[in-house]
Amino acid sequence: MSKLKNFKSSNFREIIFLFSVVCAMFSCDRGGNSGGQDQGDSSSSGEKNQLAVVQSDCIQDEQPLMSLASASGGCSYDLTTRIKFRCEQAVIGDFKVDGNTVTVTFHPQDMNPASVAKCMCNYDLQTSLNLENAGTYTLKILSQQDNYGGVTPPVSVSESSIECK
Repeated sequence: MSKLKNFKSSNFREIIFLFSVVCAMFSCDRGGNSGGQDQGDSSSSGEKNQLAVVQSDCIQDEQPLMSLASASGGCSYDLTTRIKFRCEQAVIGDFKVDGNTVTVTFHPQDMNPASVAKCMCNYDLQTSLNLENAGTYTLKILSQQDNYGGVTPPVSVSESSIECK
């Protein structure tokens, strides 16, 4: 079992990279991304781009978490954040670049469920960002709950500044 844990943590970047390559080859579409753009690559047009997200099991720890690390220097980053969603709810993410603002929004895969769990869970969500242009960016992390019981707007989870060289 310990080898499996080591595999998950030590090869996260390689798995995300391989997933991105396969999706680029086969034009993966997990949701509303019909633009045919590679997952995780930035767009200067302000269009939303689908992100490959690795979601943890339910975590009882309610301590906030936001970690941003340069994946290989330059403009690639590994992002981990902890956000509360309904139990057993698959979470996806998208992002857009508008000028020098990068907005990442995490939300349920099914935004209009017929029924929902009556409990909430904290999930660690991991993804990678690849920005195209050098510069200083404001990174905004948003969370949007499903629309069960009414439409919910995204809410701010965190905000930070990142330097892309």
